[in-house]
Amino acid sequence: MSKILFVYASYGNGHKLAAESIKDFFSAECVDILDYIPSWLKRFSVWTYHFVSGPASFIWRIMFMLSNTFIGAKFVKFIEYLLFWRFRRYLQETNPDIIITTHFTPPSVIASIKRQKSFKLIMYVTDMIAHRLWYSKSVDLYFALTDKAKDDLVKFGARPDKIHVGYASVRSGFLVRYDKSVLKAKWSLDDKPCLLFMASNLGRFPFLRRVLSDYSDKFNFFIIYGRNLKLKAYLEQTSKANVIALPFYSDIWELMYICDIMITKPGGMTVTEGCFLKKKFVFTTFIPGQEEGNINILEQAGVGKRVGTYNELKKYLDDLMTDICTCNYPIHFEDIRLKLRGIIDDLSVCRRS
Repeated sequence: MSKILFVYASYGNGHKLAAESIKDFFSAECVDILDYIPSWLKRFSVWTYHFVSGPASFIWRIMFMLSNTFIGAKFVKFIEYLLFWRFRRYLQETNPDIIITTHFTPPSVIASIKRQKSFKLIMYVTDMIAHRLWYSKSVDLYFALTDKAKDDLVKFGARPDKIHVGYASVRSGFLVRYDKSVLKAKWSLDDKPCLLFMASNLGRFPFLRRVLSDYSDKFNFFIIYGRNLKLKAYLEQTSKANVIALPFYSDIWELMYICDIMITKPGGMTVTEGCFLKKKFVFTTFIPGQEEGNINILEQAGVGKRVGTYNELKKYLDDLMTDICTCNYPIHFEDIRLKLRGIIDDLSVCRRS
């Protein structure tokens, strides 16, 4: 049996979830590549990521654009190669047969030893577009969510026959088919459609108070407020039976299954799992670059909308209320597990022959 290793980088939670969601299916080890740099550097790099992708998002936009050039990508990969030498040593000691990565960093780090070892490298692209950093000659197979991501990879140099499109890594709870009425009864909700407010741990939602005021008789509400204690206090003061506020919810697939519309941040894992359940989206905040690309794909498909003002949000909600049906949902993802299992089995046969 092949020895499989999943690798992610803990910048945000999406890359980690994409790896950990399916590792148990393969009884595989899963590691954070950031654990192979000094701990102070890991803390600093994660803090820097959150700073430039949040309060200083204009810096993130510049970094995204520069690293999406040939020279910029080469520079980033060179720095990664220098920093993560401990990860190369770890691979030489453990000698996996197949490495599956949900972040773009590992290929540039291990390219040199891949020529010496016989392991295969599989890349799962977590967003609906692909940045140049996702491309590497050392990758044997890619999984891309959309044709746009595939086209991006081909443009950068990947072979089309090495790219599998339309397969998603989702948590096992999303594979269960629930009775919506039973789930609503669990939360003592009536038959009104549901809005789910869900963002990062900061729990910041522009226009939330106006939505609650104007639509309290038209929707049920789930609000994941994270670490936003001010929002928690406000929601407790304005307590209503059809407004359910939670700091987090481990079985988030239940809430996503109940909801008709998600007002959220367009992170790769969020939109992937939302599309897997055929949900409509509203985006009030986003990180420039990859999340902006996710929005573009969903807007083109007619299942998402970015809004900058409350009037735009109100118009979109009013339009959706007349047609929430997702019978002809244009985006379809298949669960990646069986497809990936088949590929791994084929690679194992090739290794033995």
